[in-house]
Amino acid sequence: MTGMNLNYRQRVWSLTLIMVISLIIFLGIGLNLIKATLVDSSKREIQSVLAFAVHNANVFVEKAERGDMPRQEAEIQVVKLLSNMQHEHAYVWANDSDAIARVHIRPEKIGVFQSSYLRHITALSDEDIIFREATNLKPFSNKKIFKINGITRLPDWNWVIGYGVYLDDINTLLWKYMKTYTLTVFLICTLIWAGCFYLLQNKKQ
Repeated sequence: MTGMNLNYRQRVWSLTLIMVISLIIFLGIGLNLIKATLVDSSKREIQSVLAFAVHNANVFVEKAERGDMPRQEAEIQVVKLLSNMQHEHAYVWANDSDAIARVHIRPEKIGVFQSSYLRHITALSDEDIIFREATNLKPFSNKKIFKINGITRLPDWNWVIGYGVYLDDINTLLWKYMKTYTLTVFLICTLIWAGCFYLLQNKKQ
C-alpha cells in the first residue's frame, strides 16, 4: 500500500513538473512570437507613413519640376507638410541633399549637418526603404530608448526621410497582450493537469 501511495505521489509530482515546464516553454515561445508580430506590425506602420509622406511631398516636387512653383517655395511646402506629420513622440524627420536637417521634432537639430546622410543615401541606392535600429533620445524626455527607424528617399531631390517607432511603445503593447496570453496558457495547463489528476485518482481507486 505504501508503495502504491509513493508511486501515486511520484506521478502527481511528475505531472506537476511537466505542467510547470510546459507553461514556461509555452510562455517563452508565445513571448517571442508576439514580439516578432508587434515588430513586423511596427515596420508595416513605418512603411505606410513613409509612403504617405513621399507621395504627398512629390506633389510639390512635381510642381517645382513643371515650373508651376519656385523650388524654394516647393521646399517650404514640403517642410511644412512633413513637420505636420507628428503625433506625441512619433514624428517624421528629413535631411536635404546637402545633409542638412530640414525637418525634426527637436528644433535645435534643424539646420545642422547630419553625418548619417551619406550612409543612408548610399544604402538607399539599392533599396526603396531601409530599417535601422539604434538608441535615440525620446522626445519630451531625457531617456535614450531603443528605436526602429525606417528610412526612404525623396527621389528627385535626394532628400532622406525617416520615421520610427520606440521599443518601449512596443513593450507596452507586448505586456498588454502577454497578460492575456499568460492567463490563457495557465488556464489551459491547469485544466489539462486537473484532467490528468482526475484520471490518476480514478486509477488509484
